[in-house]
Amino acid sequence: MPGTKPETTLRTLILDDEFRSRSSLRILLGHHFPQLEIVGEAETVSSAIEMATALLPDIVFLDIELPDGSAFDFLDVLPHLHRKAIIVSAHPQHSVRAFKYATAHYLLKPIELSDLREAVARVISGPATEVVKSIAVANDPHRLALPTLEGFRMVALKDIVYCEAESNYTIFYFLDKSSFVVSNNLGHYEEILANKPFFRVHNKFLIHLDHIKVYHRGRGGWVEMSNGKQVEVSARRRDGFLARLAEFTSGA
Repeated sequence: MPGTKPETTLRTLILDDEFRSRSSLRILLGHHFPQLEIVGEAETVSSAIEMATALLPDIVFLDIELPDGSAFDFLDVLPHLHRKAIIVSAHPQHSVRAFKYATAHYLLKPIELSDLREAVARVISGPATEVVKSIAVANDPHRLALPTLEGFRMVALKDIVYCEAESNYTIFYFLDKSSFVVSNNLGHYEEILANKPFFRVHNKFLIHLDHIKVYHRGRGGWVEMSNGKQVEVSARRRDGFLARLAEFTSGA
């Protein structure tokens, strides 16, 4: 039911010296992320370090510039929180440094809800990536585990028609015409599905070979999939695609 608190919550800490920024983020999280429980708000690096040490947060939102230092000072003291940290700043010039700290995401103020969803999903799915990968590849070769905010969703490989890259997301399109967005890039799934009947025909597309209806020749050409979608084949991937398709259709 809407508004019902989930059984499992993620302890959340907000570090920002501006009250309005903390309030806006608190409202966004409260409306759209019931699984995040705000356990503390801090205005300085020193108070945030004390809170994080005592409260053991699962996710931390950090402003960059603070009265007694920066978000990086906080991360230097608590390196175990690097991958649980989401930088929230009005200044894009610090993004390279944030990347070096391997933080989960770098959000610019004012925060866009779609960017916030991606950031939270990265924190939640990041630690479980190898677990999800092992479930997808080793434990069940006929299904794939797709991470969600609550855990993961199992889908049958035979039902996946194709996958499309959309920035750092991957959109899965299924035989029943439904789709599902996942906060991992397409290269991640290209690797997982390398030994399955899938081929990356374009930077944007990874297709299931069994769902190809027609291949149309051209510089790279294009394929028509079983759901009617026309997918471009890039010129540099054409020869590899045709060789893989020949292997697949011959049963090799």
